Amino acid sequence: MRLQPTENVLGSVLEQYSIQPVHRCISRRRLFSTTTVARQNQRIAVVGGGITGLATAHYLARDLPSASITLFESGTRLGGWIRSDVVNLKDRHVLFERGPRTLRPYSVNGRLTLNLIEELGIADQVIKVNKSNINSGRRYLYYPDHLVALPDRWTNVFLRCWRLFTEPLYSGLLSGLYHELNTPKRPQSLDDESIGDFFSRRLGSDLLVNNLMSAMIHGIYAGDIWKLSARSLLPLYWEAEDTVGSLAEYHVNVTFGWKPGMILMEDQKLLSILNNETRMAGGYHANLTNMNQTMVYTFNHGMEQLVIGLKKALLAEGVNIRTQTKVEGLKVDTKGESVKLMSSQTNNPKPRITTEVFSHVVVTTSPSDVSPLPKPVFEYGITVPSSVHVMTVNLYYPTPHLKPGFGYLIPQSVPFDLNPERALGVIWDSNVAPQHDSKPGTKITVMLGGHYWSGWTSFPSENEGVEMAMTILARHLGITEQPLLAEARLHRNCIPQYEVGHEKNMKKLRETLQVEGKGRISVAGASYKGVGLNDCIRSAYDTTRGIVENGWMTGLEGLGEKKHWVKLPKRGISAQCFFCLVETVVSDDYASKEVEEDARVRRESGPLMQIPEILCCVLKQQLLEHSSTFTLNSSKLMSPVDFDTT
Repeated sequence: MRLQPTENVLGSVLEQYSIQPVHRCISRRRLFSTTTVARQNQRIAVVGGGITGLATAHYLARDLPSASITLFESGTRLGGWIRSDVVNLKDRHVLFERGPRTLRPYSVNGRLTLNLIEELGIADQVIKVNKSNINSGRRYLYYPDHLVALPDRWTNVFLRCWRLFTEPLYSGLLSGLYHELNTPKRPQSLDDESIGDFFSRRLGSDLLVNNLMSAMIHGIYAGDIWKLSARSLLPLYWEAEDTVGSLAEYHVNVTFGWKPGMILMEDQKLLSILNNETRMAGGYHANLTNMNQTMVYTFNHGMEQLVIGLKKALLAEGVNIRTQTKVEGLKVDTKGESVKLMSSQTNNPKPRITTEVFSHVVVTTSPSDVSPLPKPVFEYGITVPSSVHVMTVNLYYPTPHLKPGFGYLIPQSVPFDLNPERALGVIWDSNVAPQHDSKPGTKITVMLGGHYWSGWTSFPSENEGVEMAMTILARHLGITEQPLLAEARLHRNCIPQYEVGHEKNMKKLRETLQVEGKGRISVAGASYKGVGLNDCIRSAYDTTRGIVENGWMTGLEGLGEKKHWVKLPKRGISAQCFFCLVETVVSDDYASKEVEEDARVRRESGPLMQIPEILCCVLKQQLLEHSSTFTLNSSKLMSPVDFDTT
């Protein structure tokens, strides 16, 4: 199939919507800033022009206005995996998201992103998808040969009960719950284990792990549930087992407000800072209020609008942006007073190494791309996260084909003959943000590969990817019509995999970086503390805060150490109420009418109806907004079931 040409929104008409990015930045000057004159006059390099690098450069320029900031990007464009392409046809235009497509507001990291959006002056461009919208709230899993709707508010209690007892997807649910309630805590000697082993141990069976939970991991990490670290990716439930014992007991107690939930101390401190900032700035833009009723949000012209806003902010703040410049290596001087950065021009057929001196360098790329140490990381005996390859196939049909909902995920247990293409999931984009297209139609994204393609040296071509996606849609959804548009793109090494032992490895990297980097090199980004877009912005924020407050920070603080948790107010009738806590600037009424109604529905549904949510929530990684190219990202609380592709 011939692929249609696309027009990237960077440098296009989208630019006009971000011409006022820094008008609020001055009023939102960091409350924790204690900079000295010497620190203000630093020369700081940021390596990587993805969302982490852009946010890091912005926070540094904002909080150290006298410092000279230079951003290095080896490619021709900024934004990393965030890319929104507009395809123009004779009678319409269609927007394809190549990577993250939505964001979630109800987490600590999500709140930080909202503050950033407010600073950049693009709050009026936000498109909110309300929780009451069935297209945002209804999710499906494909098992074993048909779609199964997960429990939601639009399905009556009797139908939900019927599905629990008749659908093969939920096999072992009641016995697993009984086993979970009676399973003792893990032994203290167990330092980490895979998510699959964690839940298999607690549920007494692999059934729910393979059928239900592996699909959630596909939607978040495109990873193998039997390899990914429970300690790193599910810190709340790792802690809950250690302190409470039963995860089901903890979840039910918090959901119905019988006992308080938990939040990381560092998250609680950040919420206080963000609330104070927002009060001092006069509150949010009207379009960002009442976000407690928003399931997901995007922008009028796609997710790349956030990249455009950051780029314009950096230019206004005087940041030197160097694209097509590859960082070849870093070397700290013997006295630990500066860092030599070696770079070359990627557009030069005969590149010449250039050496520059900086007072500090923040590396936001993968350590396998640019080592934050003088030598490659593996030479220090440190294992860094591997990454998986994912192919996204965007298809557009002029006629409507879809039932209400967000899309569906495919668990690892689906037989090979029903998923020989090794698909991870299918997102129904036209249901979520129809405003992106000039005319109604059916827009779908199919995700292929992930951990299934690990170890492969060659991959399907774009045309082969399109054919594979069309075959999947015909088999699963009965769509046999030829798409009006079809494009595929392979994202190599796009989602880092936090496998068992990740925290221990990152602790070793931190200790080595403290010695070898001599306080002059920091790291941030998806390779360390979260793969989602919100997580990357949080990583940029935390690293910048350490540099501003202390003069240096590795960016790996806390990894491998005992986490400090504090109790939430015992008022949370629902995990969905969490955003009310972080949105106190907008409303001090913790339980708004909308949230009270949501809580009433959940209470009336009874504990039995909460069971599937318990199991699915667990995989939401504590309200995780862990979102990578196809995920969500990380608040340390529970969230309602969902799988985002942010």
